[in-house]
Amino acid sequence: MKTLYTIVFTLLFISSNYAQGLYLNLEKGKEYLQHSNSTTKVLQHIEGQELHTTISLIGTTSFLVKKVKRKGYVMDVRFVDLLMQMNSPQGTMEFDSENPGSDDIFSDLLKKMTDFSFEITLSKFGRVLDANEMNGIWDVMVDEVQGLSGAQKKQIKAELNKTYGEKAFTGNLESVTAIYPENPVELGDKWMVETILSSGMKAKSEADLKLTKLNEDYALIISESNITTINKDEYALIGGLEIKYDMNGTASAEYKVDPKSGWIKEAKIIQEMEGVAYVKGNPQMPEGLEIPMTMSSESEISSQKQ
Repeated sequence: MKTLYTIVFTLLFISSNYAQGLYLNLEKGKEYLQHSNSTTKVLQHIEGQELHTTISLIGTTSFLVKKVKRKGYVMDVRFVDLLMQMNSPQGTMEFDSENPGSDDIFSDLLKKMTDFSFEITLSKFGRVLDANEMNGIWDVMVDEVQGLSGAQKKQIKAELNKTYGEKAFTGNLESVTAIYPENPVELGDKWMVETILSSGMKAKSEADLKLTKLNEDYALIISESNITTINKDEYALIGGLEIKYDMNGTASAEYKVDPKSGWIKEAKIIQEMEGVAYVKGNPQMPEGLEIPMTMSSESEISSQKQ
């Protein structure tokens, strides 16, 4: 009989670990960090010339769980620090929220971004259900910056809302957090997730994900994605020019997820895109401009501030 109990208990233990529920299981009052370090290389072919630009973005974002609801987690989100470095044919620039100065308007702007927080609701599957507070928050922030003309403020507001507004933030965050299966999975199981990216260039990502490893330290999820621009005939105002994109690409990623909280402990994402950017005709360029281009980026994410 003792042997029978042992066998039954063992079978129950195996079956309970056979299918694993992977999702966010966050605690009220706890802060979760997401530190990211990404480098994007852009090659543009313009009128017979090759223009190389490298952009590095480093930053830490804090997610403080205020409420735990049936539909998800109500969080206060705050940028802890932000650093941007850009190397282009025009030279090298660096802006740092931790080193603002009276003669460095854009570092001062990044510093002000770290002074603001906003509320979002995140589902247990990593979907942004609500981020309405982001609409207009950057307008208030830019108005507080000294040394900018009205025209400059208007342009910066438009760029910030395009990069950090509700739709852009939702797409950027979900590209990292919307990785969880809606049903329990076993080792080797696969599932698919679709996300919409809306930061400047609107695109759809279709990812195939697979659980490849599970232990007490982390669950390892690998992902392979196809990315294609959507609304290809729709122009967006970028840097004072109306531009539309027709691009395609792929991304591969590895995520190490905490098996208890579901929060991403480490991630590495590699993305490759190629296609054409079309600049709409204007008084300076009546016939417009067609720019073949490639983009490659590598991002590393950690739950610890570096």
